[in-house]
Amino acid sequence: MAISCGDVQLKNKCLDLLYECCFHMNLDIKEVWNVYVVLLNQLFVDDQARITGTIDKLYQLIFQRILESVTIPCEPVDSLRSNLVILVTNQFLNAMHSPTRRILDYAYALNQNLHKSVLIVNSACYHNYRHDYIVQDFMYSFDESFNGFQSLEWKNAEISFMQIPVLMPDINCINDTLLKLYKLQPQLVYGIGDSNLLTDLCSAFTKTACIKCGSEMPVSMSEYLLLGRHLVEGDGEFIARLQPYQKVIETKINYQVPEEDSVYYDRSSFGLKEEDFVIGVVGNRLNSEVTKEFLYVLDQMADKLKVHILLIGDIEAKRIQDAVRNRENFHFSGQIVHAFYAMKVFDIYCNPKRKGGGRSSFEALANGVPVITLRYGDVYHTCGDFFAVDQLEDFLPKIEELRENEEIRALWKKESYKRAGILSDIAGTQKAVLDQIFGDNAEKKIRG
Repeated sequence: MAISCGDVQLKNKCLDLLYECCFHMNLDIKEVWNVYVVLLNQLFVDDQARITGTIDKLYQLIFQRILESVTIPCEPVDSLRSNLVILVTNQFLNAMHSPTRRILDYAYALNQNLHKSVLIVNSACYHNYRHDYIVQDFMYSFDESFNGFQSLEWKNAEISFMQIPVLMPDINCINDTLLKLYKLQPQLVYGIGDSNLLTDLCSAFTKTACIKCGSEMPVSMSEYLLLGRHLVEGDGEFIARLQPYQKVIETKINYQVPEEDSVYYDRSSFGLKEEDFVIGVVGNRLNSEVTKEFLYVLDQMADKLKVHILLIGDIEAKRIQDAVRNRENFHFSGQIVHAFYAMKVFDIYCNPKRKGGGRSSFEALANGVPVITLRYGDVYHTCGDFFAVDQLEDFLPKIEELRENEEIRALWKKESYKRAGILSDIAGTQKAVLDQIFGDNAEKKIRG
């Protein structure tokens, strides 16, 4: 829900205060990491959240403090003699969790297609200490049932696995884990997700890379920063703050569709008729993402075009119904398992202005469902310019055109499948990344 300008300003002052405390107060490293996790969350979920400093500067402070507290083997690994890639994540849950599914799919492609030995490590950096005086009204999930697991089965592959079981950052545990990883002599330690302390510390003895599960530049001290889009002129300021040893590689964020043949949804599952023209909106944070402005556009669609709106995800239905004129055209599924299979009932997927949403937009494309998005955030970089418009006001005429013109709709459907095919090529993308890392062809530059 939208908040007032005054509330935004006050909130951002509070975020700034937390940020500055990390530099000017004698805080324990666990306290500083707690602040960092709070800031990361707020800057992601709230499009209006701002700090006057830079989040990468705070991460560098944290990394340096931990680096000075740990003992790292410094004899470098001979990458030419190793075939082991260690994939590291900050959070590991289940296949319904997009970041978890990504690391499993990447591990599978590296192992089965590129013939690498693979170990997944959940460094559990977001399983952090929480301090009473630092308000953290959210908690990243941690599945302790994976503690002690040495391997996982994914598809037809058995993948080695390790999970750090304690609250982080724990210096003793980090030391022990670094020694274990060093003894394995990995060719590459590859962070899947942002700000992975364990991955970055491994830079002392082997090659390291980090990719964010989105389209922004990863905040990392790894040697190679993998960017899931093309560099643009606006990246110059961030690149100027990189360390001399760091390089940027342009790549793609990959996805694959789930394989659950027993799951079935049709339009009747959501109170829709076969003849309805259905606009889909999908997300885990729709209560904040469906803003007053976006809801107005949806209501205009329902009123002028007589389309039906299906919202999949956690959202307060009463708030929406009270705010629209055509409440009978709005349908709510709540959170559902395997939303991919529900998206086939959409005619068009509409994306609110948000940073996330990449996986759900890919799953729409993979169903042959055209996407309409602003030129902003993960959905834009997932889908590309073909599916993008400049402003919310452009949604209505574009949807009217697609609804009325079957030839144009067929073209967009074809483009949807084509884009999904490109994004599904995990093995091809990872081979290109490894070729650049071990060929050392990455360049720290800006493409205009």
